[in-house]
Amino acid sequence: MKNKKIGFIVIEVLMSNLAVTGTHWGDEGKGRVVYLLSGRQFSDNSGQKVAGIKCIGAHNAGNGATVGGKKVKVHLLPITVARPNTISIDTEGVLVDQEALLDKEIPYLESIGVNLHGRTYFSSEARLILTHHKEIEGRGIGKKLGTTLRGVGPAAADREVRMGVRFYDLQNGHAADILKIVTRVYGLKHEYPQRELEKQLRLYERMKEKVTFRNTEKLMRELLDTGARLVFHVSHGGMLDLKRGSHPYVTSANAMIDSIPANTGINLRDLDLRVVSTIKAYTTRVGEGPLPSEISGEVAEDLRRCGDEYGVSTGRPRRIGWHDTVAGKYVIQKNRPDALAVIALDVFDNQDEILVCVGYNYKGSPMKDFEFPDSPTDLVHCTARYRNFRGWKTPTNDIRYYGKLPEQARTYLDFLSDTYETPIALVTVGPAEDAVIYTDASRILRKEDTCGIGIYDDA
Repeated sequence: MKNKKIGFIVIEVLMSNLAVTGTHWGDEGKGRVVYLLSGRQFSDNSGQKVAGIKCIGAHNAGNGATVGGKKVKVHLLPITVARPNTISIDTEGVLVDQEALLDKEIPYLESIGVNLHGRTYFSSEARLILTHHKEIEGRGIGKKLGTTLRGVGPAAADREVRMGVRFYDLQNGHAADILKIVTRVYGLKHEYPQRELEKQLRLYERMKEKVTFRNTEKLMRELLDTGARLVFHVSHGGMLDLKRGSHPYVTSANAMIDSIPANTGINLRDLDLRVVSTIKAYTTRVGEGPLPSEISGEVAEDLRRCGDEYGVSTGRPRRIGWHDTVAGKYVIQKNRPDALAVIALDVFDNQDEILVCVGYNYKGSPMKDFEFPDSPTDLVHCTARYRNFRGWKTPTNDIRYYGKLPEQARTYLDFLSDTYETPIALVTVGPAEDAVIYTDASRILRKEDTCGIGIYDDA
């Protein structure tokens, strides 16, 4: 007997949440990718809310995207503030310099027409960067390490030893006692606690006019319950991770995927998370510290010029190196991304030859291909071994389909994908907003189609 169809149900497969991580020493286009992935093509068409989440870092790391033909740069806020109708959240993992935010970043955003009202949230548990943090870093190890000297490291240290001042402490009168302890510990002038308290309270009153303070874990769970999509921006890059990066030339926070639960209060299992790791076609870093594949001379200058390789926050010229797959694999093994985003492929358009680091020599002795030293600190003793690829010597800026790329470019990209054992979801081929090639692998980052299932009577 043939089964009789007795009903039909429609299943809407909701889109996953996303995390964007960096693979080397930062400046890898994470902000641009977050902006792209918070757009309509990666959300449903039913008015689904999208929230951009910054869960680590401070104003020492900038990120940006081209919006309406103009480059938008932010430091403390997620780049999603530049996209209307999205929500932007800074969690308790972010260190906040109220003065920098109120006197520089917010006025800049308002001057280009960004409205923060009602859609910009800060965790009440976020710690503040205070005056003494900047003074301490300016006369301490910060100069040797090549930091931005903006007080981030000392503020993070105070947080770890429970001397950090939270927005909550300003709200509830606890800050005065904390500042007295800080003054004794650091031997600051006796008038510092009261003077700093008054300063931070004035700034806090101004902050409340611009942003909303919340328990951001509760806020994110509320958003998840309503079907919103969360896009996490994990600042910096994996090789700057405090515990597993190129110590001591690292940032003051976890800069890998595990920073999300640690700094949001939400377990990764609750997120149905897709992870995208950004990799530059070449490698860069700012400040001091090892860069085994570093190059200099005419090629480095050409790549720096074509890639506009200057720091968003400081304007410092970035150091240039060939793409380093050894450091990349070390980080990707920890982040386990679902897809890669390759940034700035077009910067190679004029190169006759492209090199890729596939192994290190440690103190002159060759290590195995893709083998990372036992300690990241040993990177200072490593030099790069390379594999050569032919350049393509033709512009790629106007290409929008992977199959239309020159054969040599596809060979290079396929090598990176195979080496990292991860598909490439998108490739940027210029700074323009639409200078992006989306591959078939980008489907895993999009909302799946609605599907229907028939119900049959099996009598």
